[in-house]
Amino acid sequence: MRESSLNFLRTLVNTPSPTGHEVRGQRVWLDYVTPFADETFSDAYGNCVAVLNKGGSPRIMLAAHADEIAMAVNYIDADGYLYVRKMGGVDAAITKAQRVTIHTRTGPVKGVVGNVAPHLMKEEKDPKPPKMHDLFIDIGANVGTFTLVGAKRAPRGEVHAFEPSAYHFKRLADNIARNGFRNVQLNQLGLFDEATEATLYLPLARGEMSNTGAASMFKVEGVAAPLDQQETIRLMRLDDYVTARNLNRLDIIKIDIEGAELNALRGAVGTLRRFRPLVLMEVDLDNLSRAGSTPVEVLEFWHDLNYRVKRIDGSGSGTPIAAAEDLKPHQNIMCLSN
Repeated sequence: MRESSLNFLRTLVNTPSPTGHEVRGQRVWLDYVTPFADETFSDAYGNCVAVLNKGGSPRIMLAAHADEIAMAVNYIDADGYLYVRKMGGVDAAITKAQRVTIHTRTGPVKGVVGNVAPHLMKEEKDPKPPKMHDLFIDIGANVGTFTLVGAKRAPRGEVHAFEPSAYHFKRLADNIARNGFRNVQLNQLGLFDEATEATLYLPLARGEMSNTGAASMFKVEGVAAPLDQQETIRLMRLDDYVTARNLNRLDIIKIDIEGAELNALRGAVGTLRRFRPLVLMEVDLDNLSRAGSTPVEVLEFWHDLNYRVKRIDGSGSGTPIAAAEDLKPHQNIMCLSN
């Protein structure tokens, strides 16, 4: 290989060009090919092109990816250890003991992927490969009870919490900050079957919140709702959120939104089919009725997705739910992929 070609290759492979941030690598390539090309250009889609003998025949195109696999830091613990998620096809099993460069605002920082020494590992008949992260989504986060549990149980993962009420969101954000969690993505919006705005009714008693978990889009008939008991909230589909955030894993969904559960799930069908997460869901027959839904529709929804449904009992065990008649007026259910 020519020395100039080898130097170019060294420069190219040592220039960071992770998925979504390929500009630096593309610039190295463009600078190298410019003297050999009749024309070079880039476009708004992130393509860099060099043209030789424009208008000639036959036309030949050589195409290649400009990005490289990488990892993104999503959590730093109190001891300064970094936890990451994949960008591209990173195999967690081969990252152990690898040297890495962390790119920061103030410049690169060298690091190494840690690993427990073999003699300190627990022996297993069928050792499992390490996981890059676990992902937890909380729909109807309220003040953060489940969000906090998820963040603590999955320190290397992410919790995406959704709470549309400004009243509740302020308390949620405060609780996350007080506990020092950095692996929580807070979203002041609700999930629904379309992107829209809606009115949220807050149950107040003598000017104070009487039940922080009972805010609903569906007003109880016969109960007056003064202006100070209402909020205008933003809604979006979970499928759109997952696409926009480029999420590549989802393990658990917890959903408790006072009757609108089925609406939110209909906006998440693509996500459910792709990731097959465990879903923890409240089913309250009165709330469903106010939302215009029925327990039969809930069970049919899960049946169509090839999920089985169990009621979560006081002991934490599950009682199979085969028909709407098996449901109580109020319960929490777990929905498991078959």
